[in-house]
Amino acid sequence: KDLRDIFLGHRVLWRNGDRIFPAHINKKTAQMVTFLSDVTSMTPRQYNKYWRRRLFSGKGHPPIEFDSDKKVIDYVFKTEGAIALISKKPNVEYKGLYFFKPIKDEERLNLIQD
Repeated sequence: KDLRDIFLGHRVLWRNGDRIFPAHINKKTAQMVTFLSDVTSMTPRQYNKYWRRRLFSGKGHPPIEFDSDKKVIDYVFKTEGAIALISKKPNVEYKGLYFFKPIKDEERLNLIQD
């Protein structure tokens, strides 16, 4: 539910009060299509329409979209409070970043790297 709320703009602050800055890879990637389906119950087209309506009504801004995992990771690394979806765990370690894998069946996040 937290991921859904974050990527749909319903939750904009972390529990400590800091702003959340969501980002993701291109909506047409297989991983993003699966994420949208599993977490938001939307297709990429529905997700676009949803955010157009929210933006038009002044109810927030959509997550930032990048065309590569590297750009997403660079953004998260430089942006305090950022959370993002990438297509796969990187081969390179990033100090201070944590990578999680959504587990649909268990409805929780499974830590795959510290």
